[in-house]
Amino acid sequence: MHQSRDAVQRGGADVRRIAMAITAIALIFSSSAASAADSAQDFYKGKLLRIIVGFPPGGGFDLYARTVAEFLPRHMPGEPKVIVENMPGASTARAASFVYNVAPQDGTVMGIFHQGLLANQVLDVQAGDFDVTKFNWVGRMGTQLNVGLVWHTTGIKTIEDAKKKEVIFGATSPSATSSMVPRALNQMVGTKFKIVTGYQGSVDMYLAMERGETHGMATGVWFDLTRERADWVTDNKVSVLFQISTTRTADSRSDGSIPVRSSAAAATRAASLPCDAPCGWLNVM
Repeated sequence: MHQSRDAVQRGGADVRRIAMAITAIALIFSSSAASAADSAQDFYKGKLLRIIVGFPPGGGFDLYARTVAEFLPRHMPGEPKVIVENMPGASTARAASFVYNVAPQDGTVMGIFHQGLLANQVLDVQAGDFDVTKFNWVGRMGTQLNVGLVWHTTGIKTIEDAKKKEVIFGATSPSATSSMVPRALNQMVGTKFKIVTGYQGSVDMYLAMERGETHGMATGVWFDLTRERADWVTDNKVSVLFQISTTRTADSRSDGSIPVRSSAAAATRAASLPCDAPCGWLNVM
């Protein structure tokens, strides 16, 4: 998929902002990592920076990390080398624990984690020894649109179908968004999603759909479908049941009938769930 010039420029600006933030963090810790008088140029020259990714190679988060690793050095003083290390486990909680408790606290190690870690901490279902509020957040690569999708052989086409027939969704762990979303939908609107955990990331869950191990997944990445698996949409190999968003973006049905958060708000309020804008990721049907 070709990116527009504006998209490329925005991506470059994001990388530059991340570089400036990392440099600032290194200077904050310079008293322990190097003498306070050393400049950022001296500190980073010859250094090896690591990006810890909480998912296996091949997925969207891995792509984000490798994009940063390719372009970040040219925007940083000293032009350090940057490598990517994959550390899958517990929906990126393992990687977050490593960065929080083991990695050097000097600006040479950063992590790319799943956004669900914040919700897990709030809900007290966190699978790691760390506090997400104490990380130095330096930026993000983009806004990720997740969709619930099922394989064409299931006969499931809409969310209404999923209320009448059991649908097996692959997920990483019980505390992951890939599990929390279908559980919430089961309780809110009466769907019959069965959750099978143990998959390492989106690539494994996509393969499980193709092999027939599962019927689908709740957190497919629309960017993946339009980039590496565009034929899944154009050839109707998958049906998108819902998208986790406040506005309609993904649509594999010509009638524009994929439910989004805005159409589910009334049902959510009727269920007496304390979800409005702050937890809009849960307001899907």
